[in-house]
Amino acid sequence: MLEPSMMASSKTHAEPEALRPGQRIFRWTVLGMGEPAYSSSGKSRQRWLCRCACGVEKLVLAQSLQLALRSETGGSWSCGCLAIERSVRHGHNRGQQPTSEYMAWLAAKKRCANPRNASFHRYGGRGIRMCERWRDSFETFLEDMGAKPVPDFSLDRINPDGDYEPGNCRWAPLQVQSRNRKGIRWYEFEGQPALLGDIAAFLGISRDQAKELARKDLLPARRLMTPPPVPDRLTPLVLDLNTVAPLTDCAAINANE
Repeated sequence: MLEPSMMASSKTHAEPEALRPGQRIFRWTVLGMGEPAYSSSGKSRQRWLCRCACGVEKLVLAQSLQLALRSETGGSWSCGCLAIERSVRHGHNRGQQPTSEYMAWLAAKKRCANPRNASFHRYGGRGIRMCERWRDSFETFLEDMGAKPVPDFSLDRINPDGDYEPGNCRWAPLQVQSRNRKGIRWYEFEGQPALLGDIAAFLGISRDQAKELARKDLLPARRLMTPPPVPDRLTPLVLDLNTVAPLTDCAAINANE
C-alpha cells in the first residue's frame, strides 16, 4: 500500500500542475478525464476518473488533485481509506470507521492548513494554527485531550483567538462552543455574565423584546465590553432574593404612595 511519504511529488509549483492519465498522486492513479461536475448555478468543474490503491474507482475534482500535488495537507489523497487505516493504526476506530475524536482532530487541521476548506478564512486565514505537537500526531492530541466525556461534545478553543494547542482546548457541548466566538455580546445580569437570549428567557420575553429594551437602555443589565471566560458547563441564571424587598416592605411602600 502506497503511503504519502512514498508518493510525494514536488510541492513547489506556483501554477497548478497539468494532470495526465497514468499519473500517481499519493494513493490515486489517474485513469482519464471524466464527466464534469456542475454547480447549482451551472458552472462546470473538471473531474478525473481515478483508481485508489485499495481498488476503489472514483471521479475526483481536478482542483483537489492539483492541490494534493502542491500542498502537504490539502487536496484528495485517497478514496477515504487512508484516514480509516490511520485510525485503525492508532486503535481509535469503531466498526472500521474513524471515531469522532479523530475526525475532530482532522477537521481542525484542515481548517487551519487548507486554504480550500470552507472555514479556512475564520481559522488559518486569520492566523489560527494547530501546534506542531498535535499536527504531526493524533496519538499525542488524544493523549493531551483524552476521549470525549459525552459523544456530542466538540473540540473548542477556550481563547477563540488562540491556537489549537494544549491548555487552550477542551471538549465542550454545542451550547458552550456557540458562546465562545468572536462578536458575541455579553451582559452582566444580576451579577452574572449572560447573553441577551438568556436574559430574555429569564424575564419571560422574546429575544427581540429584550433587544429593543437594550436599544432603549431599559434592559436591567449592563453591557460587558470584555467577554468573560466561558465555563465548561452552562449554569442557569439565578435571581438573588437577598436583594429583593420583602412583600411587607413593598406593601408599606405602596401605602405611602
